[in-house]
Amino acid sequence: MISSRIKNVIKPDALQQIAEACHHDPFSLLGNQTADAADFLLAYAPDTKQLEIVETQQAGQRFESSDFFVFDLQKQTLPIHYRFRRCDNQDQLSEYYDPYSFAPQMGELDLH
Repeated sequence: MISSRIKNVIKPDALQQIAEACHHDPFSLLGNQTADAADFLLAYAPDTKQLEIVETQQAGQRFESSDFFVFDLQKQTLPIHYRFRRCDNQDQLSEYYDPYSFAPQMGELDLH
């Protein structure tokens, strides 16, 4: 179950913007986050049955029947670049680095 301290930070309208690829700053929501004393990781994984962090073997909790998965880190230490193990809706397994564990590649000057 996702704690209320995390639910209070995640805004459904922002998740909808991420899903529609029109959010202005997905790095502010996806990946390893610390907001309002809620250490959590948020991942967007469409067509995914189960998602877990490889290094901790922690399974993510689906956020309100969406394609977003929340990991309550509770002060856990993750490597800077952690991996996900994904089981898709066809029961195919794959592992990949979370792209949001890497810093954004475009800076403010690139956006003008």
